[in-house]
Order: sequence, then structure tokens, then C-alpha cells
Amino acid sequence: MLYTWLRIYILLWNNSPAWIQRTCRATGLHPWLVRLLTSYRRAPHHPSEDGVVQTLSRRVKSGSLVIDVGANFGVMTEVMARTAGPTGLVIAFEANPDNAEVLSARCQWLQKQSSCAPIEVRNQAVNDGQKSEVALHAGRRHSANEWTITGKDVTGRATEAAFRIPATSLDAALLAQPRPVQLVKIDVEGAEDQVFAGMLELARKHRPTLLIEFHNDQTWEKRRHLMSLGYRFYRLDGTSVGDRDVCEPHVMAVWQDERCA
Repeated sequence: MLYTWLRIYILLWNNSPAWIQRTCRATGLHPWLVRLLTSYRRAPHHPSEDGVVQTLSRRVKSGSLVIDVGANFGVMTEVMARTAGPTGLVIAFEANPDNAEVLSARCQWLQKQSSCAPIEVRNQAVNDGQKSEVALHAGRRHSANEWTITGKDVTGRATEAAFRIPATSLDAALLAQPRPVQLVKIDVEGAEDQVFAGMLELARKHRPTLLIEFHNDQTWEKRRHLMSLGYRFYRLDGTSVGDRDVCEPHVMAVWQDERCA
């Protein structure tokens, strides 16, 4: 029930006038409400994401470093942390500051459980590395789930920039990590191509498994950047995706020498 109230509150917050947001932040009301509502603990995922949860539970290895790009409220971050276990590490990127606040509160609760991997939350957008700061745009109805750096919502309609945020590429953020990246989950509302362009060195060096949500045909075509490196694409049921197949919403990409299991 609290999870439902959290989503209602975030929707109202995202659509409230700027002066109300400033006042709530200044008085500490907004952070207090977020902390209260994130006591929902383990919020259930949407049934449409059953395949994603199952794939993460199957593919994330115990003790590994895994990355959540577009973590939102941390539903998949939690799955990854529980599967990687206490010797693993999860780095979660979330561009929207309010979402990142909810994510951080959730992760603080998870860190009290000895069965979970440590989680590092980074309030940054992930792009191709060409800009260290980008504009963040609201999606349809200012939903908490659809903020994007593309300037368009998932239907292709142009939207106004809400504010500017720091940005980084995965190459810049992760190549210096002492342990290899084992898996990257990507859900960035149409900016998949920018994430791909900014992780080519990481892909060559670490060859992580990729779990990707595609949002349009244009970014679907950009998967060829990864195919040229040696990645093969599969649906979540394990069937192969051909070069000419139409856009699939959820796919897994694995290095050509690995098995899709």
C-alpha cells in the first residue's frame, strides 16, 4: 500500500509548481515524506518485468560487479544486490534527483541485510561521454519512470528540459574499477544508443552480459555497434535475435564465446 502512495506522491511532486518544490525542500518536508514512503521495503515488480527479474536472478554471479543503468526506484537494483551477495558490488545510476533519493533510501535499508551486495548510488545520467552535463526531460505525465536525456518521450513527442544534471559514460566511470564488470542492465528511455557509444572499451575489455530494454527502432539499429564487437543478441526466452528481426523490448546480449543459459 505504501508503495502505491509513493508513486502517487512522486507523480504529484513532479507536476507541482517549482515554488512548492523549493518550499518543501527548504523545510525538509519532501525528504521526510520520501523516507516515510520508502518504508514499503520490497516493492513488487510489474508482471511485465517477470522475464527481466528471472534473467537477472539467473545471470548475475555471486561476488560479481554488476551495473544498473537507469535504476529508478531500485526494484532491479535489489534483485541484483541479493543475487550478487555480500561479496559482490552493485553500482546504480539514476539521473533524476528525486528518483535517486528514493533509490538511496531503499539501498540504505538493503545494506542492513547481510545477504545483499554493497550498493553505490550515482545520481548521474549515462551518455556517450561527449558532455559532462546534460538536460533531463520529463516523460509522459511527468511519470517517475520516463525521464530521459533524449529530449523526446517514448512516443517521440518533444518535451521541454526540466533541469540539468551531471553525466558520464560507462567507459569513464568504470574502466578504472579493479574488478571486471560482469553484467550491465540498461533501461534509459530511448537513450540506449548513447550508452552503447560510451561503453565500447568496457565491452571490449570486460565483455559483460547486457540486459537491455529498447524503446524504439532507431536505438534498436544501434545494437549493431555491439554486434560488431562480438556480441550476440537473444530474447529472454533464450531464442536468438537475427540481424533483420524487428525491435524487441527486452533482450540479452552475450559475448560470442559465451552460452546463453
